[in-house]
Amino acid sequence: MKEIKDLLDLHKSYTPFLRNLLEGLLRDEHVKIQKIEHRTKELESVEEKIERKSILNPTETITDLSGIRIILFYPEDIRRAEEIVKREFAIDFANSMDKSEEYNEHEFGYLSVHYIVSLDENRVKLNEYKKYTGLKAEIQIRTVLQHAWASVSHELEYKKEYDIPRELKRRLYRLAGLFELADEEFSALKQSHAALNNKIETAAESDEISDENLNLLTAKQYFEQENNTLIALKEIVKTTGFTLQKHVYREDISKLLLAAKLNEIKTVKELEENLAQNRAQTKDLLQDIRNAFDGKEWKGNIAFFALIILLNKLSEEKRKTFKQQTEWVKTVWETVNKNLS
Repeated sequence: MKEIKDLLDLHKSYTPFLRNLLEGLLRDEHVKIQKIEHRTKELESVEEKIERKSILNPTETITDLSGIRIILFYPEDIRRAEEIVKREFAIDFANSMDKSEEYNEHEFGYLSVHYIVSLDENRVKLNEYKKYTGLKAEIQIRTVLQHAWASVSHELEYKKEYDIPRELKRRLYRLAGLFELADEEFSALKQSHAALNNKIETAAESDEISDENLNLLTAKQYFEQENNTLIALKEIVKTTGFTLQKHVYREDISKLLLAAKLNEIKTVKELEENLAQNRAQTKDLLQDIRNAFDGKEWKGNIAFFALIILLNKLSEEKRKTFKQQTEWVKTVWETVNKNLS
């Protein structure tokens, strides 16, 4: 037990080190992470496992004193994460497993993969990592939905097919199928999103975006253009004393889309027409708002100032609707709303 206590003390620093290393490796490969969980087993848990499984050499045979759980968004991300783990670590394949291979098509189960790893020889050569030589850890990789399924089924204490009361089997099988289908559909949705984004980018490059429906993708592409309407609006922003930011934030586009909806603006062309109308009035409006800030610097991107123009076209009642449906900094809202014509 003294050996186990000493080993656990070492794992308490090894576990967070491993977690941070994995996060860096995944981000370097642009794998989007939903969450990374990590834990080091407690002494009581190790003692219980030794007793329950009659383990004779616990310091050698218990391979999950350090545990890392990587939760990703899509099934294809799991394969990318697996490639990284296999490339960067020494894998104990005899004790690793792909949970999806444990279940028949009519059985339920979470389809995560589990790797038992240790640092490879290149890393343990480094002085700061030498103390971790030979230490093993378990890395679980799963999607958000696989994690949700595993969490709920674990709470119900049904870990194996034969654990389930007969009266509940059919309902659990149906749920397991729905979770797996949802994972596949999210993956397909991601691919469709990428295809649609490529189509919109192509349309923007050939100046054919004006007839597209207004949404997050088309609005983002529109505000990245340098057309006459936006050039004129940018000039008004600068001459009224605002600092124009280059980057257009998704949050500002989202607010603009709400204001466009309240104005019954449905296409990119209709948005541009509204922004091009009455530039003198736009200049007066922005100047009044700028003066209300009494010389304090105010930065904003072009979508933000387009939003103000659309808000100015709304009735007072619709402005209340806008404020109720979106979060906006109180001082900004009060200043803008006060100066809307």
